[in-house]
Parts: sequence; structure tokens; C-alpha cells
Amino acid sequence: MSNPGPNIYLPEEERPDYAPSDSSEDDDSDGDEDGQPGDDPAFEMEPTVLPMLRDIHRRLAGGEDAMPSANYMGCKYIFEVANKIRRFGIDERATADDRGRSYLTPIPDVYDDVTKPPSWVEDWQHFTFGGYTAAELKAQGAFDPEMDFSAPAHDSLQGGLHPFLARDKWVQPNFEGGRELDPYLHYIMPGTPETPRQFGRYDLRTNDVLWDAMQPALRLASKVLSSNPPFWQAIQDLYTRRPVEHRLVPDELEEGVSLTSVWLECDEDKMYTEARDLRRRNFDAAGITAFVLDRLLHLGFTSPMTTYNKECISGLTRMVPGRDFSSPCQDVVNVVISPELVWPLLVPHYSAAEKTAVSMKIACVLLHELADDPEAEEGFAFENSIWGGVMVEQVMGPEMGMDHGFPTSAHVNIHSWPTPAKVPHPPRISDLPQGEHNQFDTGWPKQLTEPPRTMIARQTAIPVAAFSGFFDESFWTGGGPFDKYGHQALRISTHQWEGRPLKSQYKFHYTREKDVWRAFASRRVVRWFGAAFHLLQRAKQYALAAYLAAKTDEAAERLVMRKRLHYEKKTWPRNDALLFRHISEIRRLLPLLPGLMDTYRRAKAGQDHADAPTMDGALLAYVEQARLIIIEASEIQRRLGIEVQYLQYIVLGILKQDKETRIRLRRYMDLMRFRIQSVLIRMADETTDAALTWVYQQFSDEFLPDIPPDPDTILHQRASRVTFMGVELMSTFPSTRQQLSDLAEVITVCTDAADDGELGSPPLDRFNLLVDGAGLRAMRTKQRDLCRLAYAHALDLRPGSPEQRIVAAWNGALVKQGELAQAANGEQRAAIRAELIGDILRVVGPARRQADENQAG
Repeated sequence: MSNPGPNIYLPEEERPDYAPSDSSEDDDSDGDEDGQPGDDPAFEMEPTVLPMLRDIHRRLAGGEDAMPSANYMGCKYIFEVANKIRRFGIDERATADDRGRSYLTPIPDVYDDVTKPPSWVEDWQHFTFGGYTAAELKAQGAFDPEMDFSAPAHDSLQGGLHPFLARDKWVQPNFEGGRELDPYLHYIMPGTPETPRQFGRYDLRTNDVLWDAMQPALRLASKVLSSNPPFWQAIQDLYTRRPVEHRLVPDELEEGVSLTSVWLECDEDKMYTEARDLRRRNFDAAGITAFVLDRLLHLGFTSPMTTYNKECISGLTRMVPGRDFSSPCQDVVNVVISPELVWPLLVPHYSAAEKTAVSMKIACVLLHELADDPEAEEGFAFENSIWGGVMVEQVMGPEMGMDHGFPTSAHVNIHSWPTPAKVPHPPRISDLPQGEHNQFDTGWPKQLTEPPRTMIARQTAIPVAAFSGFFDESFWTGGGPFDKYGHQALRISTHQWEGRPLKSQYKFHYTREKDVWRAFASRRVVRWFGAAFHLLQRAKQYALAAYLAAKTDEAAERLVMRKRLHYEKKTWPRNDALLFRHISEIRRLLPLLPGLMDTYRRAKAGQDHADAPTMDGALLAYVEQARLIIIEASEIQRRLGIEVQYLQYIVLGILKQDKETRIRLRRYMDLMRFRIQSVLIRMADETTDAALTWVYQQFSDEFLPDIPPDPDTILHQRASRVTFMGVELMSTFPSTRQQLSDLAEVITVCTDAADDGELGSPPLDRFNLLVDGAGLRAMRTKQRDLCRLAYAHALDLRPGSPEQRIVAAWNGALVKQGELAQAANGEQRAAIRAELIGDILRVVGPARRQADENQAG
């Protein structure tokens, strides 16, 4: 096999020399002392069972001889979650004597020179980690198994669990174990010299080991819910619902269909008439919602390979008949999470940093699902309101997941929300292949998207230290970050952490199929590319499929880039409005400060009447107002950082085009420079003047001398918090402001470089918030890494195989596309087009038939 990723991957069995430890040859597996496999049921199976394992995802066939039959009578299958995979498995293309994990480099004592690992190692990392290498993740602080880090104890967060997450809520359904696609969910975890092997069932009600392992995640989710975030209040409250504006919906709705929008604030003039009447009667809508959900809610685990969850997602909310849980209710709300998400918590030798990242993901999934609406996806909006982005990910991606031998990602990524659009206009239910009919076709879009969504995806690998504090009680109380900033403390910055820049990944999603057709002069050819892509993926040639698809998109990029920017600039007013909302709040709060200052001065001079606030009371009021202003300034800084990253990526996207395309796109460079200078920099300067200079400086000069020195007083504690917040913001905000100026200067340098409209070369060191931090050179290097990896995999293909013929034909089509672009006239273009179509038609039929036969065999 030329690619990592068999369905069942047992490194110790397939590669006896494989050492799963972090940096030594010592075998910490659960095998016998002589290095042979131990007594796990995974190694007791007959060879004839292996083909069945390829189809039944890590369910181990057998009966009583494969498990303690006294406890699990009637179970036909065991779902075993990656009991042999060490973090990321190994790359089968590695040499037989390579003992290292291919994803984590450099690894001491594995390579002769740890600073120069084999080239295929980092090529593969770029591909599997979405553009990051293991070294980049380590430098970012996002993933490092050897990180010096203390794991959160199961009781490090004080207070009980939220009622929705209590242990009696975790119930596995009655149908579990009764059918092939709903087996009992078990785990078998290898032991170490210090700890015995573990065997257990995914059932929190009965499994104390699993219950203890999940305590940090459950307690963090409970802390967030108990803090009562505004979004959580809104989705429980009937009074925040409003009808969707008529201009956004069809003229006529089917009987029984209603469209509702959720808002954070109540507005009696805009809410439903019935809701307004109930509110005036003091009906506790949120309390009733909580009561009903508490009664109907059941939590549990389910496999991503079940009939309920074909998309391999990490969590799911579903309505299930009450009889499946022995409930008197007709239906219950069943929130389930994937065992693939949880199993790393049970591996004894996994590091504290890794388990903290896993606990963070579990908490995010639980919060997402508790707020979720199966149609509106409110869970993502809830995540965004808490963390400033979305953290829930698939545990099995369509290209790279545990169903092909890979566990979930090692680090926590934060993604932009709303998700980027792949097309400028939302699809309609009627957008079906010709001749097909959908009974639910109403003629209106599947989604209402106003304002328009971005077409650029963003993800950032978050340092473990950026969220590890959430698991400690000191974060929430005693003057910790939550005590200072409130819910703003949970919103994670993606452009910098503790004063150093964070690298982010960006990607354009929008590629018009029409432009690809034009680039290759044929719809048939483009449809063939789609079929070939899926055939390569079925053969597990992921790198080849990704590389050839990327090269195909590149062929049309010159045609599509202008359209991308045309639609992207329509999102800028929305982004500016979000920033302006916080500027407006600062403008509202600032005029209140002079009155509070006068009150304080009169109290200090003893000039007020007896009922007036004391000097300490006036000081407290001013301190609280200053704290609110600094919180708004912190959110402005976070959003400006995102804008800098985002605009850096767009500028690089323009500069990497050919000369003719760069000239055509010059106007968008001018628009970006105008927006940076006239909107973003002005907002940054106003924030600096208001929150940093005026408020903080006045507070330091006039109020701090009168703060009581006793640290136990409330006034001293609150003043200390504001002082810390001000110092922190003043130390980081100027760098964000400077990055805006630097980017405007880069655009100026590029646009003023030549008189013919051509764009000059940028200063490459100014793109410091992208993983492609070195600029265009690094972007090309990254593409070359994928090319080199794909080339290595192509060399391993068997001559004459379906995959080899597909790759050859696809490469030939890309060469022909270059000839099409250079065709001198229509006649020459038509001849090249005919030759191109003929080449692919000779390949696609036989290749598809052979691939189908291989799949069946």
C-alpha cells in the first residue's frame, strides 16, 4: 500500500519493530516480554476474521471467548476504539528500520540528525495537519507530547456538575448490542509497567474509570453553562424569538411552516404577539424550557459508523422514542458523543497536554449539542459566542479519519464562523440533477444568508496554554481572568498569544465550476476529474487526489480570482459593523465617566449631602465603568487581529497571480488599503485614545493614589484587576495597530512600484500571521511539498493499475490545459480540446470498472 491508512491498523502486529514510545526503543505496549502480541482479543482472532474487520469498523467478531461473557451477555460485536494506535500510527512508506512516529518530528534517537528528518516526514505532516508541520505545531504551543504541563485534576474545577450533565443523565439506549450497527461500545486499552490493561464499556453511569477521566470536560462545560452566557439565555427564552423578515422568505409558506429567528435581546415591538402576551403575564418561558429539557434529556455515546451518524461527526442531537430508554415520555432528546473523541483520555502514557486538548474538545461538543437545533445549527453560533470561533470538528474526515487508521487531530483548532460559502448564492432544494424531483422543494434557498458569508476559511492551531486555564478554579474566581473580563475571557485570540504572533491557515473556498469548464474547454473533462478524484480516494491515494485537485483549481484561478474578491468585498460592511458595535458601546460608556469623576471629587472633598455615595462608593462605580470599557477594547483588538490575518492572506493571493491577472486585480488592493486606513486604523486609534490613553491614564493618575492599601478590601481588589487589564491591553494593542499600518504600507509599495499598472514585490517579512509567514516563497514551498509527496506516491503505483492510469491521464489533461491557454486560434484550440477529451475517455471506463472490481474483491 503506497499510502498510510489501512482500515485496521495494528502497528505492533504489522511492524514488530515499531516502538510506540515518545523517544525510546523501550516497548511500552501490552505485548509479552518477548515482544510478541499479548492476550488482547484483537490478537486472538483467526485470519479469516480480518476481511470482516475491514467492513465492520473495529468491531471485533466473536462471542463469549472475546470478552467477559458474564457482564455482556448477548453482545455479538465489540466496538474497539483504536486500542493499538499510538497517536497517529506510522507511515507505511517509512523504511522498515524507522522506529519513529511519522507525524512527530524531530524525534530524539530515531534519526541520525534530528534537525534533518527524511523529507517525506514533513511532506506528510503538511498534508495531514492541514498545512502545519509537527515542528510548527510545537513552536505554536499547540501540540507537543513532551510539553512540561500539569494535567487538570478531576476536581480542579470546584462546584457540582450542571443538572443537564449529571451522571444519571448518561444512559445507553436499550437497543445497544441488539443489532450489528448498534453494538455495545467497549474499549481495550494497553497497559504499561505501572498500570494494568483496561477493558470497559462506554457507559458513564456504570464505568467509574471513564467517569473520572471525563470530569475535567464535564466540569468545564458545567462552568460555562452555570455562568449563563447571553446566547444560552436567549435560546432558552421564548421572548427572544422573532419572525424572519418578509423580504427574506417566500411570498407564500406551506401550511404549518414557520420561520423563526433568535436574538440576544427581547424587543416587545418585534416579538410574536402571543409571546408578548405571555411575557406581560410574567410567564417564565426560560424556566419551562429548562424544566422540559431536564426531563427529556439523555446523554450517551454512539459510534460514527452507525446508521444515525454517517458523516463521522463528533456529536449528534436526535429525537429518539422514549421506549428506547425505558422513559414514560413519548420521545426523548438524545445527545450523543463519539467514543473516538474520548478514548485518548484512557491511554495511560498520553501526556497531560494531549489530554487537556481532548477534554477541551469534549466540553465544546457537549455545549454545541446542548444548544443545537438540528436545522438551524445553533450549536455553532453558541460556540462562536463563547470562544470567538468554532472548535467542534469531525472525528473522521472524508479524507483522513479513524476509519482509515487515524485518530482525531492532536491539537485544538479554532475555525471561523459562519462557515465559508463555496458559492455566492445559497443552493436551493430544486438544485437537483435533471429529471429528479424532491418532494420538499419549495423553490426557496436551503439557507438564509444575510449578510453574505465569507468565501475564505480560517483555522488556527490554539496553544494549549490559551485554554488550559479554563480547567482551573483560579480562572473563574479570586480575581482570575473570568472575574476580570467576564465572558470575554473565554474568547480566544487567533492572531497573538502572550505578545507573540500565532500562525493561521487560510483557504479560498469559492471556485466557479463554470470557470473550470472554461479553463479546460469542456464540461465532460471536469466531470471526469470529479469521478477520478473519488476513485483515487477510494484507493486511499489521498495525497495524489488532493494534489491533482489543487492543480486543477490553479488552472482556473486566474479566471475565478476576480469573482472571489468581488463577492468577498461584500462581506466587509458586516465585519466593519461588528467592530463598530463595540466602538459604539465605548462611545456610550465614555460620557458617563465625567459624572462619576465629579461625584468622586465631591465625595473626596466632603461637599456632598448625606445621601450621596461615599468616596469608596464613587471609586467603585468609576472602576467598574473603566473595566467595561477595557473589555470592549479587548474585543476590538481580537477582531482587528482577525482582520489583519485575513487581509494579509488576500494580498498574498493577489500577488501570487500572473502579471496580467495582478493588473486586473489592482483595484481590490486599492479598496483594501482604503478600508485599512479609513476604517480599521481609525477604529484602532479611537480605541487607543479612549480605552488606553484617556481612561487608563486618568485612572492611574487620579484614582490609584486613593485606593486603600489593604489587599482584602473589595475596592483594592477591583482596582488591581483594572490596573492589570489596562497594562495587558497597553502591552499588546500597539502591535496590532502596527500590523495594520505595515499591511497598508505593503499595499502602497506594491501598487506604486510601476507605472504600467503592474504590482511590485512585497516585503516578505510582513506576512507574519500566516503559516506561510515568509510570503510567496513559503506558499510555493508548501505546494512543492504536496507535489513531492504526491510524486513519491505515484512512483509506488503498480504500472497499468487503475490508479496509475488515472494519474497519468489527469496529468496529461493538465498539460493540455496549458496548451489550450497558449492556443493561437480557435482551430488549434478545438484540435487540442478533441485530443484532451479522447485521452480521458480511453481511461475512465476501464479504470472505473477495475476499481469497482478491486473494491468488491
